[in-house]
Formats: sequence, structure tokens, C-alpha cells
Amino acid sequence: MEKHSRNRRTAEYCRSLNLSGSARILAVCLFFLCASVCPEASEIDVDVSAWEIGIDEPLVVAVMIRNELPPDTDLFIVSVPDAFSPVSSKKELSVIPFPGVTPATTVSATVFTLEWVARASGVHEVGPFRVTVRGSTIELPSVYITVREALGGHRAVLVWNLPPVIPESGKPLTLSLAGSFSGEAVSLRCPPPENSLLSMAKGQTDIPADNGFRILAIYEWTPLSDGMLALPVALLEYRSSDGEIRYASTKPRSVQVVRGKKTPEAVPKSSHVQSAFSSADPQEAAPASNTASNAAAVSVGDAEVSALLQLRRMEYSSLFPGAARAERMRLEESVGLRDTLPVPRGGWKIPAVLAALGFCMAGLLLGVVSRSGRRFNRASAVCLAMSALCASLTVYLFASDTRTLAVVDACALLHVPEPGSTVIDSLPGGTAVFVIDSSGGWSCVEAPSGREGWVPSKVLHIISGER
Repeated sequence: MEKHSRNRRTAEYCRSLNLSGSARILAVCLFFLCASVCPEASEIDVDVSAWEIGIDEPLVVAVMIRNELPPDTDLFIVSVPDAFSPVSSKKELSVIPFPGVTPATTVSATVFTLEWVARASGVHEVGPFRVTVRGSTIELPSVYITVREALGGHRAVLVWNLPPVIPESGKPLTLSLAGSFSGEAVSLRCPPPENSLLSMAKGQTDIPADNGFRILAIYEWTPLSDGMLALPVALLEYRSSDGEIRYASTKPRSVQVVRGKKTPEAVPKSSHVQSAFSSADPQEAAPASNTASNAAAVSVGDAEVSALLQLRRMEYSSLFPGAARAERMRLEESVGLRDTLPVPRGGWKIPAVLAALGFCMAGLLLGVVSRSGRRFNRASAVCLAMSALCASLTVYLFASDTRTLAVVDACALLHVPEPGSTVIDSLPGGTAVFVIDSSGGWSCVEAPSGREGWVPSKVLHIISGER
């Protein structure tokens, strides 16, 4: 009898430690909701075009970061051999096949594509690769490339012929590519280098030049900044007289570019770049379509801009932002700012997280300490349900605050990050914008009208989501 009573008390105690079925389901849901707040682990692949190449052959390395956007990612290569000359590099959002999945599916990814040309034989190390995704850095190991000795026989030579003038920024310069090789040309590539534009120009090619060279192509090169700039690297693939496929490239070469004058003669005549330059000051120049809107642009004083900035920051950080929001909207209406952006509820983030954790702990403790009666089990289920609701609110708050919000001083929204660029729109002081990306002293922003363009970073005042 005593043994039976002891077993019954033990069974009741064990049942008191177990949560009800609904409480267990709520606990599982809470776990997944809280886990969704943390960023997912990024999936990164490195693709190498070839592990063994010859001298003057191109090497292409692609770093693919799946399910990430270009503004949230960055790549830094710790070491690149001196024997590798850079040809091109780009960062773009692409759709790539998802590996190891049947049936075949695709996924969006940010792809860094880098291209070099080998200049010396041997085994060369490229890397490590440091990938930064939303503030977290991942280091990938180096790759080792074997460069073979050059094949015997006549090697092709490619050179650039420049006109006898001093290059100016914003002004196109005609370059002719001359080559000397024995065989038949298969393909010719010439990617544009950094801080410049490149397009094919009209002109007669495949004509004899000096010292046994022939003109292979004519390009129109437009430097976008002054200083020492590298000329493009041309890549030639040809079939030699013995039937072998060989490669040739221009040697690295830089020229001094002077700052272009803001005169009508300095405006590029090329149809490819005409829309990217303006001979007027960025604060004064504007397309004809924007003349009316610029003329009607409001004028906001420094005091109003400072007040709008402070009100938006108070609205973002306050737990009860109603008063700050009403005052901010009244001030925007009084100064004539019709287009605006909402302010996320940043002040609710920490309380929502604490409430979710508090209700979760209370529900678990009530489930553990309950000895008898359904009252504690019901209270535990209610606490876990409230915890799930708070976790859902936390997810919503963090998801609505993923973009960087800022207020700008009075400035022009430019087409490209250059002082002489055309003006897309005029932004009055106090205008709220989303910051998309930054490069040097410039930032790409999205205005309340939905237009995207570039502004100087110094005119931005960050409110939320600072990176």
C-alpha cells in the first residue's frame, strides 16, 4: 500500500513538470519566432575559371553570396600577386542556379567578379577572401593558381596609341589598339577600367601601323576623375600559325589626367555618356523636365532642418512617439515638405524583446512549479501565448527597420557621383531619404518620390539603421 501511494505521488510530480500539449506547441512556435530575428547564415561559393593558366591568359574569380543584396555585402582580398595585372572587377545582383537541388532551381545572389592577367610563371596565391555580410565578416581560404611558362615561338604584342594631348576628366579621348602577332584573331575584349567609361569608336581597323603593328580596334575612353588613371587592359585570343590557341594583353599603363574645365567644349559628345555629364554647377543645372519642380522648391532654414532632425530622432527612440510625430508632421506641413517617409518604431524594440523573454520565462516557471490544479497550467499557456505575440511584434519591428533612414540638408540629387553630373531632382533641407549605398564621399539615396540618385555623404544626418 505504501509503495502504491509513493508511486502515485511520483507520477503526479512528473505530470506537474510536463507542460500541456498546447503549451508545448506554443513553446516550439516561440523558439522559431525568436530564431527568425537572428540573421541567417550566408551561403558563399568561390568559383575559379582555371587552376592552371599560361602567361597572358585571363583568370576570373567569382565570389557568390546567395540570398544577399549588394548594399549589404563587401569583399576584400588580402593578397593579390604582383604578377597578376587587374583587368576588371564588378559587383552585381544575379540569378544563379542552386547547386545540388532536383529539379533545378535558381536563387538570387550578389556576385563579385574579378579578372586578372598573369604576367609571370610559378605558383601564385590569391586570397584569403574576406566577405562582409551585414556587419559580419567571414574569411575564406586562399586559392593557388599555377602559371605555365610561355610557349615558344613568336609572342603577340598589344600596345595603346594615344593622341598627343593631355587627357581631361569628363572629356572623351580616342585610343587606338595596335597589335603584332602571327596568326588569326579569335576574339578581342577590353573591359572598362575603374573611374572611366569605354565605348567602341568609328574608324578604320585592320590597317598597317608603324613597326609591323596593325590597328585592331579604336575606342573612346572617358576618364571620370583626375589624377593617375590606368588605361584599359585589352585581351586578345588568337590562333597561332601552328594551330595553338594563345593569348596576349596590353601591359599595365597609367596616364596623368587633369581636371576638366566646366565649359561647353568639355561636355562629352559621345551618345553613350552625354546624359552623364553637365557643364553647369550641380546646384544650378537641371533637366528641362525638372525646371518647374526646382523653381517651386521650398526653402527650409537651418533651424527648421535641425528641428525636423531632432523630432525624427525623438520619434524613433521614444516609447510613446505620438507627440513627436504630430509636431514633426505639423512642421513639415508648415515649411511645405509634402513628400515624406515614415519613422520606424525603434523605441519599441528592446521592450518587445524583454517582454517576449519575460513571458516565456514566466510560462516555463509556472509549468514547472505547478503541483496540482489546472490553474497554473492555464496561466502558463497564457504567458507562452503572450510571449509568442511579443516575439511576433519583435520580428515586425526589426523587419521594418532594416533600411538606413536619414535627413538631408538642401542639396541636388545627382545622376552619377560626380560634381559635374546632371541633376535628377532638388532635395529641400529636412527631406527624409533612405540610404542605399555609399562610395567614397558619396551616398546613393532614395527620395520620398521613389527616385534614386547620389548626394554628398556630408549632407546626410543618420536617424536609424546606421551601418
